Amino acid sequence: MPSKAYEKWEKAARLYVWGTGKAMIPPLTCPISIEAHFYFKGQRPDLSGCLESIGDCLEGILYADDAQIESWDGSRVHHDKARPRTEVVIRW
Repeated sequence: MPSKAYEKWEKAARLYVWGTGKAMIPPLTCPISIEAHFYFKGQRPDLSGCLESIGDCLEGILYADDAQIESWDGSRVHHDKARPRTEVVIRW
């Protein structure tokens, strides 16, 4: 069961990526690789939970199904009190 913090993050991430709710391009349907960097300011988050959140919240927006993800190479959790954020690179 995802925590409230993850649910809040997923909702904000979907809104940021989706914008107005009108897709500009269709989701990718090919195999993909994701590199994600999570910069946190408080308690260190669980990397596997962060990756699962990315997989779930971008599904249907940037890619059709999270089963397309072949690797998470280079993904890390970093501490940054000044600018907490998430940076995601998707390669196909």
